[in-house]
Amino acid sequence: MPNENQTWDDVIRGLATDYILYGSYALQVVMNLDGKTFSFFNIGLDKVRWGEYDESGNIPYYYISADWSALGQNPPIQIEALDLTNNENLEKGVAYLYVYRTYTPTQIYYTQPSYAAAIQAIQSEIEFVQHDLKSAVNNFVP
Repeated sequence: MPNENQTWDDVIRGLATDYILYGSYALQVVMNLDGKTFSFFNIGLDKVRWGEYDESGNIPYYYISADWSALGQNPPIQIEALDLTNNENLEKGVAYLYVYRTYTPTQIYYTQPSYAAAIQAIQSEIEFVQHDLKSAVNNFVP
């Protein structure tokens, strides 16, 4: 079990959905109080914002908010990035965030989904279908 409320299927389904939609995903990792086991939680990428890069080119922290459009009611929480090269300094009971990011040369912080090049074609198809539907609803009368 990745945590007390979810199965691995639940966590992986959330990660896969975020990866498809955003080209990235976020996984919260907490070392349990026994110091030997970990708990894993999927954090929706729509709730995550990147911190600034440090001198070595890494993002040392992220911000999480339940609703970025209402920051007064949902103030962002700063969460430290999980350093996979040095995980011996992890504190028990402290949440860390691992963000997988696909390489996107035109984006400094955020990634693009794999379907980004097709967005205009998708929008054109939606407009065509809506126009055709409106025409059919009006009995093909202009």
